[in-house]
Amino acid sequence: MKEASFLKLDYTIQLFIGIPLLIFTPFVYGLMLLFPFGIWQVISSLTMVFAYKDRKRVPHLVFTAVWFMLFLIFKDASWVPFPLGFSYLILLPACIGIWYFVLTKNDYKLKNCKKAKEEAEYV
Repeated sequence: MKEASFLKLDYTIQLFIGIPLLIFTPFVYGLMLLFPFGIWQVISSLTMVFAYKDRKRVPHLVFTAVWFMLFLIFKDASWVPFPLGFSYLILLPACIGIWYFVLTKNDYKLKNCKKAKEEAEYV
């Protein structure tokens, strides 16, 4: 039951950050929202994997760790062309963020359906 409450909190926070992110993406403010959105998703992923033993989120953690390590290695590389750097810093994390949001939304809805069925069987 605690997992369902965390999923509700997780889904709500991602919506709270994600909707303005989508609205303001063409502007610098939208791009700045990628940072808190990503931080929350990593916290969520860590919580779900280690506290609730959810193995579906392990690929997200692995991808995030590899992405961050590569970022640290190449952050000062002057030979990286702009389109490649932009894709790596903005597009790739945004796509993974959308994937993780959809995963969380589906899990949240699934838990709500199960909870509603259990409550209906009790009555």
